[in-house]
Amino acid sequence: MPEVQPFPSDWNTAVVLVPHPDDPEYGCAAAVAKWTSSGKTVHYALACRGEMGIEGMPPEEAGPLREGEQRRSAAIAACWCWFLGCRGALASNDGVEQRRNPPLSAVIGRWEGERPTNADPETRMNDTRFPQLEREPLLEARLPAASPPVRLVKGARIRFAPGQPTGLHRHPVSTCGVVTRGSFTFQVEGDAPRRLEAGDGFFEPACATILRFDNASDSEPAEIVCYYLADTADRPAIEMLEGGMASQLGQH
Repeated sequence: MPEVQPFPSDWNTAVVLVPHPDDPEYGCAAAVAKWTSSGKTVHYALACRGEMGIEGMPPEEAGPLREGEQRRSAAIAACWCWFLGCRGALASNDGVEQRRNPPLSAVIGRWEGERPTNADPETRMNDTRFPQLEREPLLEARLPAASPPVRLVKGARIRFAPGQPTGLHRHPVSTCGVVTRGSFTFQVEGDAPRRLEAGDGFFEPACATILRFDNASDSEPAEIVCYYLADTADRPAIEMLEGGMASQLGQH
C-alpha cells in the first residue's frame, strides 16, 4: 500500500467540484472546515441541485429542498456554494430521458478569478457563510397622476418630540419612508387612521391631504426617514395647510 502523503498547504483557494448536494459532506467537509478555519477560501461547485435525489418527490420540490440543505451545510463549513445548473437524467413514463450537459472543462472554463460567471444573480448574492438574505415586503404603492416625473430623490430624517404633531399638510411630490423610532398616528384624507411602529413603511401620495402624521406617544420621542420623489431640486418638499396645526393642538 502506498504511503499516504500530506495534502499540500501552499494554496489559498480551492474548488470542490461534485455532482450532487450532500456529496461534500460524505467526502471532504471536515477537511474543508479545517481549511476555512485557517483562512483559506473554499468553493463548493455542484453540477446539479439534486432534483432526482428523493424517491417519490417531484424534481421541482426536491431540487429546492436539497439546495437549501446544501447551502446550510456549506455555511457550517464557512465556504462558498455554487450551483452550476446542469441537469441529470430525468425519469419519464417511457423510461429515462438523458439530458445533455456541457463538459466539465467548459464549466470550469467559465470561472473568472474566484467566481463562476454562469451563476445566477440570486446565487451570486448569497454568501453561504451567512444566513440567506431575507426580504420582507414593507411597501408597494402606485404613483398617482399628480406625481411629477421622478428625476431626483431627496431624503430627510425627521425627529418628533413626545406628542408632537406634524400639522395638516400635503406634498407636491409623492413621499415614502420608514419609521425608525417610536410610533405614529398616520392618516391620509379619505382613509382610516393607522398606527405605524418602528420598521413600518408609509406612503404619502402627491397632493393628497395628510390629516395626521403625529407622534403617538406623549412620553417618548419618535423619528422617521422619508424620501421625496421629486422632479427638480427647488420644488418644496412640503406645504403646510392653514389651520391644521392649530386644530391639532386644540387652539381655536
